[in-house]
Order: sequence, then C-alpha cells, then structure tokens
Amino acid sequence: MSIDLTVPPPRSGPRPRITGLEIPHVQLDQFSPPHIRAALVAEAQAPMPLVEPLERAGWIEPHPISRRPEWPDTIVMLYAPRDEAELAVARTVLHASWRQATASSPSSPDME
Repeated sequence: MSIDLTVPPPRSGPRPRITGLEIPHVQLDQFSPPHIRAALVAEAQAPMPLVEPLERAGWIEPHPISRRPEWPDTIVMLYAPRDEAELAVARTVLHASWRQATASSPSSPDME
C-alpha cells in the first residue's frame, strides 16, 4: 500500500487520550494489538546497523525506554549539534532516519 505523506489519510475515530505532560508524554488508550505492535517494532529495528557506530562515535545514546523488551533498541537520543560540523552530521543522521522510516513509501517526500 502506497501512502502519500504529503496528503495522509485521516485517522479514524477520536485521538487517543494522553497524559498532557511534557515528560512523560504518554498515550493512555487505543493501544496496538500485539501483532500490529510486533510488526512496528520489527520495522523500527531495521536501522540497527547505524545505531552501534553512532553510539561508539559519541553522537547518540539509547533512550531508557529501549531497555524494555517491548520497545525497539533503535529509540535513541541524538545529541544537539554545537557547531556547523556537528549540524552536518545531525542532518545526515536525520535524513538516514527519514529514509529508513519511509523506505516502503515511494510517495513520501525526499528530505535531501
């Protein structure tokens, strides 16, 4: 199924309830069925080849929630860039993340 993210389909039903807090910003209802969640986690784990080198080089660290078995190991914090050189690396990481997340959607806009 091809989805054009410049004109996404409307989500059916009401929005999920959330905590309304900055931290933790948590969804409180309308959770995924186990098989849907498993499929999403499997997709999220596909950029793993980039996580280890970025962590080794000091650009990212795993998000604490990624320690839970039900969350993918690919949830990370990318440190804020402090200068133009670091901004270039951060942009490259952002674009790689975007490409991975939209790889199965040829109608998705290209960020480069």
